[in-house]
Amino acid sequence: MVVAIVIAIGMLAWTFYFNRGPLLISGHAPFSYEVKGKEYTCEKSPCGRKLEPGSYTLIAKKAGYYDNRQEAKISRGKLTSLTMRFKFIPTVEMRGALTLPIKNAPLNSEFIGLEKIAGLGSSAENVEFSANGKQVFYKTNKIFSLLQIETKKIRPTPFGDEDILKWGGNNLYVLKKIEDGAGQEIVRWDGKEEVKIVRLNRALTSPEVHASPSGNFMLVRDTEYEPEALYVIDLQLKTRKRLPISAGEVIKDIKLTKNYIVLKNEKGVRAYNYKTSGKIELAAVDSKTVSEPSNNSLLLVTKNDQALAQRGVIGISIGEAIEKASEDVSENLLNKGKLYIARFDIESETYETLTSMDAPNEGEITQLEEEDGVINFVLNGILGIVRLGEG
Repeated sequence: MVVAIVIAIGMLAWTFYFNRGPLLISGHAPFSYEVKGKEYTCEKSPCGRKLEPGSYTLIAKKAGYYDNRQEAKISRGKLTSLTMRFKFIPTVEMRGALTLPIKNAPLNSEFIGLEKIAGLGSSAENVEFSANGKQVFYKTNKIFSLLQIETKKIRPTPFGDEDILKWGGNNLYVLKKIEDGAGQEIVRWDGKEEVKIVRLNRALTSPEVHASPSGNFMLVRDTEYEPEALYVIDLQLKTRKRLPISAGEVIKDIKLTKNYIVLKNEKGVRAYNYKTSGKIELAAVDSKTVSEPSNNSLLLVTKNDQALAQRGVIGISIGEAIEKASEDVSENLLNKGKLYIARFDIESETYETLTSMDAPNEGEITQLEEEDGVINFVLNGILGIVRLGEG
């Protein structure tokens, strides 16, 4: 009898103490985790427990974050470590009717309530802010002036009605006629002198000028002749080249990001790298909502969950995936009344859906920018944000 009791105690000791392997779990505490249907709380990282040898599926949960599912193989007496990397669930907040204070002026360079700026009357026209929001140029009485927001100092420029002014980052660039010739040139104006960038030998009758917020390049559009011409101006190298677009292509809208020229035509939206002219087909609703928060990704608005659509068409090209997603409306790839904010990874050419929102009455997002872990957007004239992390 005594022997049996000793054996039983030994077996229990072996099962519940010696035949165990330690599991150490690290992560953004506090969080909970589930093992074999039992839930535990990790108040301070790292935390853990001892488990019998074998394979386990751990599901870690944290409020406001996606669940983290990981596999662990436990061996007797051997430490097993897991790191739970929680991904924040983006949250959408609507902030009310769009009113842009000075600090938010770079959001598509729009501003409401011009009279609030000292020295800038309500009659000011062609108002545009620099990328950092500290400078603004505007036109009154056919003359452009430059205003320093912080000091309230106003400096008249030598440019007027026949000139086109654009901010390239925080530098002011001007497309102007050449006094002693028939062409035009782009110059940088530093407040005192003009620095020549490039010359256009033929004067354009009605040019359309766009500048990158990075200050790396500009785009000059000439629609006078068929086919129309798009000239890419490298502001660092002081060179120009023609963007190779298809003959007969009708460009409906143009948006410049840090490194890309985003065009919308009758077929859809595409982006060209300003240096290489490499082309990317995008599933964006419109070109004006495409932005570039980093050098390896684009932010855009879509009408369907592109990440979901792309998972169902592995092995075909991105262009084919977009076409298939557009056609396959009967299988929940297209949701009327919904808009999706997505991130496109340029290197891998894959989409990540960040969040979705209801857009009643054919709603439209007209502005989209990301800064410091927050996406700012405008939906039907209402300013909203998407928080990508805590804070």
